[in-house]
Amino acid sequence: MVLRLYTASLVGAGEPVAVEHSAVKWVGADELESVEWLDADLAFLPALRALLG
Repeated sequence: MVLRLYTASLVGAGEPVAVEHSAVKWVGADELESVEWLDADLAFLPALRALLG
């Protein structure tokens, strides 16, 4: 398995719609703990937190 990270910015009005997944969840650096991460992904969180922070 590969975890890919993409950054994006919303431009314009409206909410993102999940097309390839069952849901979309936008979170900030302070909300990362609210996500149910797989154990293998936990090592990735410091880098993700730095990117979002």
